Amino acid sequence: MRLLTQGQRRKLLQQGARQRALSYRDQSEDFPPVVKLFTPDGAATWLLSELDPDDPDLASVKARLKQELNAWRVITEDYNTSHTEVTRRTLRYEDPTGGGTVPGIRVVDDFDGKSGGLDADSSWSTLAAGSEGVDFTLAANGVEAPAGPVTLARWDPILVNEQGTFSVAVKTGFDGTGVGGGIAFGIAGDGAGGFNWWQFLLADGRSAAGGLGKDLRLFRVESGAQITPPLLSEDGLSDYSTNGSLFTLELSGQQGSSLISLRVLDPTGAVWFSNPSFDLGMPVPAGSGFGITSWASGSSIFDDFALSVNGALRSAVLDFDSGSGNLSTGADWNLASAGNSGADFVYETASFSGETGQVIDAPAGPNTVAVYNNLSLESAESF
Repeated sequence: MRLLTQGQRRKLLQQGARQRALSYRDQSEDFPPVVKLFTPDGAATWLLSELDPDDPDLASVKARLKQELNAWRVITEDYNTSHTEVTRRTLRYEDPTGGGTVPGIRVVDDFDGKSGGLDADSSWSTLAAGSEGVDFTLAANGVEAPAGPVTLARWDPILVNEQGTFSVAVKTGFDGTGVGGGIAFGIAGDGAGGFNWWQFLLADGRSAAGGLGKDLRLFRVESGAQITPPLLSEDGLSDYSTNGSLFTLELSGQQGSSLISLRVLDPTGAVWFSNPSFDLGMPVPAGSGFGITSWASGSSIFDDFALSVNGALRSAVLDFDSGSGNLSTGADWNLASAGNSGADFVYETASFSGETGQVIDAPAGPNTVAVYNNLSLESAESF
C-alpha cells in the first residue's frame, strides 16, 4: 500500500534535511504539512511535514503506520482487504493457539506427549536455567518453568532476518502466586557468552508482595539480568483465579523497528489487554530468536508455542547424538517410506574413522524416506 507519492516524499525529505541543518544551530522551523492522514474509525489525524533524510527506508515510520492501519482493520473486521496491501505483518487478531486459525502463524510446538528436560528436545535450547541449573520440564502436554530469578528457553529452528516480520504467541498460567511467565523475543548473544532479550510477561501478584492481582510486565534483560524499572508495567488489570487457566500472550513486529504490537487474551478468548504500538526504545535485532521465559517462577506453565517469521533465517543442525532406537519414534521425524519389512532408520554408535557420537543407519530397501517435521518450506521460500 503506497502512502506517499514521489512528489510528497521528495518534499518531506527536503524539509527534513532543512530541519536537520537547523538543529545543528539549535534552531528549528515549523514547516507546513505536506500530507494529512486520517483514521477511518475515529478523530485522530496525522500531519506529516518532514522525513529524516538519513533514514531513506523509514522502517520505523512505515511500521508504525502499518500497525495503525492493521488496528483499524481489526476494529472494523474488514478482512476482505488483502493483508499484503494493508500491512506486511500477516496477522489476524484471533487466538492463534486455540481459537480460529490465523493466517501466517501456527503452533510450532504443542508439547503433547513429551517428557523430560526441555533442553533435550532438538528444537529447544535452555539458555538460562533455573536455580541450581534446573531445566524447564516437559510434563502433562505442556512445559513447567523451573524456580529461579530469570529463565529462558529458545526455539532454535527460526530466527528473524533483516526487515523480517514476526508474530509469536504462547499460552501461560500459574498454579501459585508471585510469579511471571511469557514470551521471550529478540534473543541475541551479549558478546560475553550470555544473552540479551525482552520478556513479555503475565505476572501473578507482582504489584504487591503476596498480592493476587494479575499484572503485566515487559522487561529488557541484558546478560541474564532484568533492567529495572520495566518498560511496561500494568497493575490495574482485572483479577482472575489462580487455578491453572491459561492466558494467551501475542506479540508481533518487524526487525529493524522498535515498535511492536502486544495483546493478551483471557482463558475465555476475550481481549484482556492490548497495545497495538508499543515502543521498545531500540530495534529488534536481526538474527535474534524467540522462546519462553519466566520471572521468579516455580509455578509458571506454558503450552502451544506459536511462531511465524517472514523473511526468516531458519535452520536445523542435528548431530543425532541424543536419540536412541528407531528414528521415527521421536516427535521430530516421520517415517514416510520404510525399508524392507517396514524397517525404520535407527540410531547407532559411529563406526567410521575419526567420527564420534552417533549416526543414523538407513534400512535396506529400494527407496527409504524420513521427513524432518519441524521445518517446512513456505511459499516462494528458497532453501
